[in-house]
Amino acid sequence: MIDTPAKLGIEIIRASPYSDIISIETPGEPTGSGVPLNLTGWSAKSQIRERPGSRSVLICEFSITYDDMENGKLTRSLTSGTTGGIWHSRGWHDLILISPEGEPFLYWHGDVKIIPMTTGI
Repeated sequence: MIDTPAKLGIEIIRASPYSDIISIETPGEPTGSGVPLNLTGWSAKSQIRERPGSRSVLICEFSITYDDMENGKLTRSLTSGTTGGIWHSRGWHDLILISPEGEPFLYWHGDVKIIPMTTGI
Protein backbone atom coordinates (compact mmCIF):
# COMPACT_ATOMS: atom_id res chain seq x y z
CA MET A 1 0.00 0.00 0.00
CA ILE A 2 2.65 2.52 1.03
CA ASP A 3 5.84 2.18 -0.97
CA THR A 4 8.04 4.75 0.76
CA PRO A 5 7.13 6.24 4.14
CA ALA A 6 7.62 9.97 4.53
CA LYS A 7 10.39 11.16 6.82
CA LEU A 8 9.26 14.02 9.03
CA GLY A 9 11.07 15.49 12.01
CA ILE A 10 8.98 17.09 14.75
CA GLU A 11 9.63 19.39 17.72
CA ILE A 12 7.67 19.10 20.95
CA ILE A 13 7.77 21.70 23.72
CA ARG A 14 8.03 19.99 27.11
CA ALA A 15 4.97 20.54 29.34
CA SER A 16 2.89 21.88 26.41
CA PRO A 17 0.17 20.06 24.50
CA TYR A 18 1.15 18.79 21.05
CA SER A 19 -1.01 17.76 18.13
CA ASP A 20 -0.88 17.43 14.40
CA ILE A 21 -3.72 16.95 11.96
CA ILE A 22 -2.77 14.36 9.37
CA SER A 23 -4.29 13.81 5.94
CA ILE A 24 -3.54 10.25 4.86
CA GLU A 25 -3.17 9.99 1.10
CA THR A 26 -2.63 7.29 -1.49
CA PRO A 27 0.80 5.65 -1.94
CA GLY A 28 3.76 7.85 -2.61
CA GLU A 29 1.88 11.06 -1.85
CA PRO A 30 2.09 11.82 1.90
CA THR A 31 2.93 15.48 1.24
CA GLY A 32 -0.41 16.97 0.27
CA SER A 33 -0.76 16.24 -3.46
CA GLY A 34 -2.33 12.77 -3.45
CA VAL A 35 -5.84 11.40 -3.19
CA PRO A 36 -7.25 10.93 0.34
CA LEU A 37 -7.22 7.32 1.51
CA ASN A 38 -10.57 6.08 2.85
CA LEU A 39 -9.63 4.87 6.35
CA THR A 40 -12.94 3.16 7.09
CA GLY A 41 -12.00 -0.05 8.92
CA TRP A 42 -8.38 1.06 9.41
CA SER A 43 -6.66 1.96 12.68
CA ALA A 44 -3.48 3.84 13.53
CA LYS A 45 -0.78 3.78 16.18
CA SER A 46 1.96 6.31 16.87
CA GLN A 47 4.73 6.33 19.46
CA ILE A 48 7.95 8.08 20.42
CA ARG A 49 10.85 5.81 21.29
CA GLU A 50 14.50 6.42 22.15
CA ARG A 51 15.57 5.24 18.70
CA PRO A 52 14.07 3.40 15.72
CA GLY A 53 12.92 -0.12 16.46
CA SER A 54 10.12 -1.70 18.44
CA ARG A 55 12.44 -2.91 21.19
CA SER A 56 13.88 0.48 22.11
CA VAL A 57 12.58 2.29 25.21
CA LEU A 58 9.03 3.65 24.82
CA ILE A 59 8.97 7.35 25.70
CA CYS A 60 5.24 7.94 25.09
CA GLU A 61 2.32 7.02 22.87
CA PHE A 62 0.17 9.50 20.95
CA SER A 63 -3.62 9.55 21.30
CA ILE A 64 -5.27 9.09 17.90
CA THR A 65 -8.57 10.79 17.01
CA TYR A 66 -10.28 9.82 13.75
CA ASP A 67 -11.63 13.11 12.42
CA ASP A 68 -12.93 12.09 8.96
CA MET A 69 -12.32 8.44 8.10
CA GLU A 70 -13.69 8.62 4.55
CA ASN A 71 -11.31 11.48 3.69
CA GLY A 72 -8.26 10.09 5.50
CA LYS A 73 -8.10 12.67 8.30
CA LEU A 74 -6.87 11.93 11.80
CA THR A 75 -5.22 13.81 14.64
CA ARG A 76 -2.48 12.51 16.89
CA SER A 77 -1.87 14.34 20.15
CA LEU A 78 -0.05 14.44 23.47
CA THR A 79 -1.30 16.23 26.59
CA SER A 80 0.83 18.74 28.48
CA GLY A 81 1.02 16.18 31.29
CA THR A 82 2.50 13.63 28.90
CA THR A 83 5.03 16.03 27.35
CA GLY A 84 5.91 17.33 30.82
CA GLY A 85 6.96 13.82 31.78
CA ILE A 86 9.39 13.46 28.87
CA TRP A 87 12.93 13.87 30.15
CA HIS A 88 14.64 12.80 26.97
CA SER A 89 15.98 15.53 24.69
CA ARG A 90 15.59 13.49 21.50
CA GLY A 91 13.67 10.50 20.23
CA TRP A 92 12.18 8.84 17.18
CA HIS A 93 8.50 8.81 16.17
CA ASP A 94 6.44 6.92 13.65
CA LEU A 95 2.86 6.57 12.48
CA ILE A 96 1.70 3.06 11.64
CA LEU A 97 -1.54 2.48 9.71
CA ILE A 98 -3.19 -0.90 10.20
CA SER A 99 -5.39 -2.18 7.36
CA PRO A 100 -8.76 -3.84 7.98
CA GLU A 101 -6.92 -7.16 7.37
CA GLY A 102 -4.47 -6.38 10.18
CA GLU A 103 -1.48 -5.55 7.95
CA PRO A 104 0.69 -2.70 9.32
CA PHE A 105 2.10 0.03 7.07
CA LEU A 106 4.70 2.60 8.11
CA TYR A 107 3.35 5.96 6.91
CA TRP A 108 5.58 8.52 8.69
CA HIS A 109 8.77 8.36 10.70
CA GLY A 110 11.44 10.75 11.86
CA ASP A 111 13.38 12.31 14.67
CA VAL A 112 11.85 14.14 17.62
CA LYS A 113 13.42 17.08 19.41
CA ILE A 114 12.08 17.87 22.87
CA ILE A 115 12.44 21.57 23.67
CA PRO A 116 12.54 22.46 27.38
CA MET A 117 10.80 25.54 28.70
CA THR A 118 13.43 27.93 30.04
CA THR A 119 11.22 30.43 31.84
CA GLY A 120 9.62 29.10 35.00
CA ILE A 121 5.90 29.57 35.58
